[in-house]
Amino acid sequence: MDTGVSTQFDRVVFQATREIFVGEKSKTRKVKGVKRCISEHPGDRSSVLQLVTQHGAGTVHQSISRLLSDKVYESNLIASQRFPDLLESSVAQSEARTLLEEQATRTEQPALEGILQTYGDDSQENSEWTEATTVLNGK
Repeated sequence: MDTGVSTQFDRVVFQATREIFVGEKSKTRKVKGVKRCISEHPGDRSSVLQLVTQHGAGTVHQSISRLLSDKVYESNLIASQRFPDLLESSVAQSEARTLLEEQATRTEQPALEGILQTYGDDSQENSEWTEATTVLNGK
């Protein structure tokens, strides 16, 4: 395989195996260990099995070994440098989620205050709303 094809194949292999080689398993270096990690993985292995069927076990194991040796499974930074487009969408989704959470937090307080002004009085109900507001604001 030339470098471009190899890189693309490694990308596909990484996507299929990134849930398998986590934690201590990301430090596996021998083919026997790679085979064991795959066979013992409790999750979905269909992508890996499909790759083995299409390209042969040796080719897939060689790609996994290369990725393990390059520590691609150990670090999101290394993985994103190796496959920039692969992790980019995850980062963008995380950033978008953070922005939405911040916006929700900013709009939550005025909404609660508006509810209190509309429905609140000096009764027990008002006290419960105040407690709820305090709990939500973490005070």
